[in-house]
Amino acid sequence: MSLDHKVMRASFVFQYILHISMKSLTVAMLLCLLGAGPLFGQQKEKADEFIDLANEPHLIPSSIDSQYYPALAAAAGIEGLVRLDILIDTTGTVVKIENVNSSGSLLLDYGAIDMLRGAKFTPAIALKDTKVKIWVTYPINFKLDKLTPKTIDLYEVKLPKEMKQPLIVKVPYLEKHDPYDVLASMIIGNDGKIIDGSILPSVTIEQEEAINAILNQYQFAPVKLSKRTSVKNVAFIKIKLEMN
Repeated sequence: MSLDHKVMRASFVFQYILHISMKSLTVAMLLCLLGAGPLFGQQKEKADEFIDLANEPHLIPSSIDSQYYPALAAAAGIEGLVRLDILIDTTGTVVKIENVNSSGSLLLDYGAIDMLRGAKFTPAIALKDTKVKIWVTYPINFKLDKLTPKTIDLYEVKLPKEMKQPLIVKVPYLEKHDPYDVLASMIIGNDGKIIDGSILPSVTIEQEEAINAILNQYQFAPVKLSKRTSVKNVAFIKIKLEMN
């Protein structure tokens, strides 16, 4: 089997950390060398087989939204570092994301997945000048500008007893590149109804409509809040999409 058909695992921590500012929302990519250099990974199928790389994959900055920050997390002043295991194919495309090392915030975790879903990298090149699929651990650091004010506090309400997580939602169609696991972040009004929200990673309009149709069937039990308060009742619902 040629190296083109081997899926390689990189155990090194990839060389960039994304620093994201809420005001300027610029991305600074910092090179972090570990010892004498990166440790190259192994095949998923054969844990004892390693390969050296002549060229490591590098993010193509224009392939991601460098101004992205989950809106609810930004308003609540939530920061954190997310590490994702991503599979980069021989064209430099991110084809799979696994093993999220959580920031402690579901909003940031799923936001990081959304950011890297369409990312493009330069392909990894083996020593024999062959392009290979490779796994890398990629960290994303969501960092707010020091001058960014915190505008709301979040109070997470309990989910209805009959709501099981992940919540299965049937959608009209699922493409290969579509996310199958998403997070619905809902703002709950004093009447227990959903008044606003977002879904991460992003989905199609038809898929979002199917999700909303299911969520709107549930009644939540929020804490009664004054209209003047900056506290928002929120619910975080993990959802698995399935073909209808």
